[in-house]
Amino acid sequence: MKVHLFGATSSPACATFGLRALCNMSLNENDSAKHFIKKDFYVDDGLTSVPDSEAAKAMVHDAIAICKEGNLRLHKFSSNSADFLQALPESERNLQDIQLLEPDITFQPLERTLGLIWSLKTDSFQFSSDLKAGPNTRRGVLSTIASIYDPLGYLSPFILQGKNILQDMCKMSAAWDSPLNDEILTRWEDWKSSLPDLSTVNISRCYKPANFGAIKTAEIHHFCDASTSGYGSVSYLRLVNASDRVYCSLLMSKACVAPLKPTTIPRLELQAAVTAAQTAKLIKLELDMEVSEVFWTDSQIVLGYLKNTSKKFHVYVTNRIQQIRELTDVEGWFYIPTSINPADHASRGLTVHQLTKPSCTWFTGPEFLHHEPLVIPQQVTPQVSSEDPEVKSLATTVHNPPHRTLYQALHACSSWTRAVKIANVFFSKQNSLKRKSLDSNAAITYLVKSSQQEHFPELGSMLTPKQISRGSKIFNLNPFLDESGVMRVGGRLKHSTSLDYKQKHPIILPKDSHFTRIILLHFHEQVAHQGRGLTLAKMRSSGYWIVGARALVASLIHKCVICRLHRAKPVIPQMSSLPQERSESSPPFSYCGVDCFGPFLVKDRRTELKRYGLMITCLASRAVHIELLDDLTTSAFINGIRNVMAIRGPIRQIWCDQGTNFVGAIPELSRAGLLEIKLNPPNASHMGGAWERMIKLPKMSYSH
Repeated sequence: MKVHLFGATSSPACATFGLRALCNMSLNENDSAKHFIKKDFYVDDGLTSVPDSEAAKAMVHDAIAICKEGNLRLHKFSSNSADFLQALPESERNLQDIQLLEPDITFQPLERTLGLIWSLKTDSFQFSSDLKAGPNTRRGVLSTIASIYDPLGYLSPFILQGKNILQDMCKMSAAWDSPLNDEILTRWEDWKSSLPDLSTVNISRCYKPANFGAIKTAEIHHFCDASTSGYGSVSYLRLVNASDRVYCSLLMSKACVAPLKPTTIPRLELQAAVTAAQTAKLIKLELDMEVSEVFWTDSQIVLGYLKNTSKKFHVYVTNRIQQIRELTDVEGWFYIPTSINPADHASRGLTVHQLTKPSCTWFTGPEFLHHEPLVIPQQVTPQVSSEDPEVKSLATTVHNPPHRTLYQALHACSSWTRAVKIANVFFSKQNSLKRKSLDSNAAITYLVKSSQQEHFPELGSMLTPKQISRGSKIFNLNPFLDESGVMRVGGRLKHSTSLDYKQKHPIILPKDSHFTRIILLHFHEQVAHQGRGLTLAKMRSSGYWIVGARALVASLIHKCVICRLHRAKPVIPQMSSLPQERSESSPPFSYCGVDCFGPFLVKDRRTELKRYGLMITCLASRAVHIELLDDLTTSAFINGIRNVMAIRGPIRQIWCDQGTNFVGAIPELSRAGLLEIKLNPPNASHMGGAWERMIKLPKMSYSH
């Protein structure tokens, strides 16, 4: 592709990419010319500054040569230097700047550079006072304020006053085209009366004055401030030459109105500090100079926030402190009294007349910046009070958990195997034994005895000659204590030789114990989630007898998730009401469902042919009619419908899916007025079950 559209969204990116690619391919060794094309072009406009006219001539000569390699013509040059313009052919100059070379020129030639008005004769930026004042409505106020183009914020104190007027109108919910009330109208007229004074504002384009000499130090000082009407920041470049001469110039400023939502002054001051940090990042990225940065604020609270290391703040303050620390060095922040803080103008606003007064320090910076060495105002030690509303109140709660035995702690285990392993580890450390040489019987004995002691009060009477009460649940089990002190079932199998001791005298477990439930769950998993009988058999063969085991096992199986999944009954959804076509009395085949099936092979003499079936199902009587089709075209479908109607009678309505042969038949059948076709939604195979189900019948008959 060799041609790109002019004015498309991608056009600026394509133009910039082309210029940079041309520089990379060029064999020209002039770095200043390549830097000019790569860094100082915005689409098709280039703007740069060089020390003298000789350097400008060399750079422009090589830049023209580089562009010529790509068949690009670099022309329409403007400059504040008449010597530079005379060195260029007249065809390469901007036509408006040719008058700059005339000695008897009586006016200042002006050039618009990226939206700014540039006076070539005085080499300064100016502002137009020929602004079209809109009507005295909210829409007109917004239009007039937005018509002042000030990307670097030279007039931000003046524009802030206009924004405050617009914000007050928003507070009153004024309509866009309704007239202004008397109070707002008076303020608006006063603000508009300052617009003609914009022509008196002149800002020197060059940050370094002529004959300043070599720069010894370069510093950028950022000031920030906030008030109830707004907040903002302003940045100044401070240059010092070899003879300690100081020159300060305004770099950039930003002024924003305070939000409509009530916000405390410390938060606004902190937001102003964030604005200063963001502006510093932008300036450092665009300014091709090695400079040091200093930040000034008249808020001791903000300084305390930034240099705090012990207290925690709310989210709003914490996020902004983190952002400032990422963009700046906290040690570079200093305190400045409000009386000499130039950012106070950006937060409260000034008229154009006040900005241009000789006593105003807005364009030149505060007085102390003009002294060498720099005299820093008296500093204060910022402190953050514990009663500050932005400080989080930390409440410490000391919780002393009650002392628990090992048996009580193991109630948190949901697995019998895990509970036994934990008890094993405990006993191994207690007895200084290796884990591999341990037997789990000690852990099982401990858990069983503890469970019996908790739930069987009869266990105490067995230690004495007293008999167990006849009302006890374990009276019929004839219980006794073995050598380990575990209560077991007595029974009548003492002399059996084919059974193990644990099977003849199983351990008695209470029904309500947590460990009884996890033991049952353990055996239930071992029998692969079988029924109640197998779970009980596995448990008793392992040497355990649970009081009331059948009800407990049934409850466990009922709550078992895996068992519920495997034994769940399918849920039959409630079907909706039948449509009117299937529920009203009508002749057979008045309302039908239609579908095609096949293909199947049919022999015609020695030739095998593919044929298809057209099944028509009566929605009222469920009668079925099958018609043979030669293919699945629309014509074959229409012929099949005509055959059915000739045999079965007229059809009022047909339901079918969105097959191409059905969809194609709609205009033909509608034009003839024969019947109505209703189509199911596309990809809705679950619909039409009344006739889709019938397809299975001929297929089964055909396959046998």
